[in-house]
Amino acid sequence: MSASPQADVLIIGGGIMGASTAFFLRKRGVSVTLLERGLVGQQASGVNFGNVRRQGRFLPQLPLANRANEIWYKLNELLGEDAEFLPTGHLRCAYDAEREALLTDDMSALDAGAIEAVANEAWPPARNADEMQEALTQLACISRDQAAANNSWGDLLSALAAGGRVTRLHLGAGTEFWVPLERLAYLQPAYLDAVAAPPLAMLERLALNGDESWTRDAALVELLRARLSGFGPQPAAAVASSLELPESTVVIALTQLESEGYVMRGLFTPQAAGEEWCERQLLARIHRYTINTCGARSSPSSARTSCACCSSCTCLRKRSFKDRTRGSKRSPNWRASKRPHARRKANCWRHV
Repeated sequence: MSASPQADVLIIGGGIMGASTAFFLRKRGVSVTLLERGLVGQQASGVNFGNVRRQGRFLPQLPLANRANEIWYKLNELLGEDAEFLPTGHLRCAYDAEREALLTDDMSALDAGAIEAVANEAWPPARNADEMQEALTQLACISRDQAAANNSWGDLLSALAAGGRVTRLHLGAGTEFWVPLERLAYLQPAYLDAVAAPPLAMLERLALNGDESWTRDAALVELLRARLSGFGPQPAAAVASSLELPESTVVIALTQLESEGYVMRGLFTPQAAGEEWCERQLLARIHRYTINTCGARSSPSSARTSCACCSSCTCLRKRSFKDRTRGSKRSPNWRASKRPHARRKANCWRHV
């Protein structure tokens, strides 16, 4: 009897999940045994409707869905053959005035009350010097007006400055930010001409970005990462204005954070005039609050509670590999796909 086959990973099931897992494991040099009782892709992966979906996703799933979407576009290159991946859209149909109103009545917005509640929760409280230090460290910096708008913050910040724990970064023209010692290392590269008063001795462990000196681009990314943790959805112009930075500079840093999955952009606020940015975990919390507020109206397919960052995504459709596999069952949509009228009817039924 021959020796039993050995593999690093055993995968049971040759559907799209099992086969793709095996494929990418092998690309990383891992040995794989894939077990399938019939033909690969014969079951649900070969006869389903074929959605590669980003619309209607729960918000925390979107970064992963976006990464998967990139892979689908590279599928022919990865596999070396035409995978018949056909990007299309979804069409929502309204058959009466009531449904039309649901589709057109600010269908993309989150609940305004949920946004306000999360924004209030995100802004850190500070009732004593230690909490003030933590709040300032979270936000990286606060303006003189923001300090004045919060009771006792001015006195707490002055006390911390006297103890050498915070300083004021003067940008000129009467503009200044309160900055904690822990964030001064990247605030100074972000504002090259700013002057710290009183000057603080930089701790060696805080002076570097890992093993390297802080660059302005890296400093701006970290500044935006910290600031967005304390706010709800905001347009880039508002973020730039609060930090006394050019909007184009802020957009570049936000795009970097978006590529990391830290922030998301979209039309989140009701009646929003333009694109907004929001820290991803805060946005997920707003989404949960919206669902709780809207109750029965907030089912995943509800038009009223679909988030703009979902409804603006392209929803993709793939043609089944099964139609080309000899001896396999054809997809239930195969006949409809061969008849244009039937295909349109099937799609409308599916997505209403």
